[in-house]
Amino acid sequence: MKRWRLAGLLGCVAVTLAGSGCGAALSKDEELQVLAHENLVLQDRLVACERRVADLTAAGAQPKPAAAPAADPFRVAAIRFNKHTGVLEGGGPADERLKIILEPLDESGEIVKRAGSLELEALNPAPAGQPPKLVHRWQFPLADLAQTWTNMLSVTGYVLKLPWPEGRRPAGPGVIVRAKFTTLSGEALAAETQVTLPRLRGRPPAGPISANTLEGAAQRAFEECRAYEVAPGTPPEEAVRVYEENVIKVFPKTKATQEEKEGRRAPAVRLARKEDA
Repeated sequence: MKRWRLAGLLGCVAVTLAGSGCGAALSKDEELQVLAHENLVLQDRLVACERRVADLTAAGAQPKPAAAPAADPFRVAAIRFNKHTGVLEGGGPADERLKIILEPLDESGEIVKRAGSLELEALNPAPAGQPPKLVHRWQFPLADLAQTWTNMLSVTGYVLKLPWPEGRRPAGPGVIVRAKFTTLSGEALAAETQVTLPRLRGRPPAGPISANTLEGAAQRAFEECRAYEVAPGTPPEEAVRVYEENVIKVFPKTKATQEEKEGRRAPAVRLARKEDA
């Protein structure tokens, strides 16, 4: 009863103001009474709606599911490495850069500019049955990755030029590069590629190898080829192979070479520079 009496009072106030033609504002007390009345009316409507829902549910009615939001036709559905991903050569191993060009793709395979974060890994391939060895991992949060977007005639995507950790290139002829791109919605997309490392050029070291043995040749490789990641602990055969491929290009014919052919000397003596040859 009190609610209807208040409603009648507020209605009279509204009619009086409208009939007088004046635009005088309600006092704070009058405004509070109007808002309180509106609140009571809304509460009554809510109670009535809840009762109606309960009656319909009891009668077996089912609510109609909400329509699913329209799918974004330009959302990132996959990522791929551009064919120009590779290595930028410099004056030496310390000047090399791993050049990554990553392209976000929509469902039709077209490149789309979409924001996200990126994790890159470079790994050394391993023999069958063994996991690859991690060379380095790079992290690019949203703001940093956005700065690398490039849109040119032949290249569109995220372009990154990454130095090798501590300026030391990985061992072996190439690396595996893995990328994980995380979209703003939290979806993680992955891609992988193989990058071939360019063959290094070096001048032949002076002086003879310390000993005409495989171990001696490996020791020379450790001393002369540190830039080629021939580190202590590398098997001698591998050290000599890297030494031969990257440093010594032409081997002079020597007496030691002839002896090797005759089976009277270890293969490593091919690296020796005999002064008495």
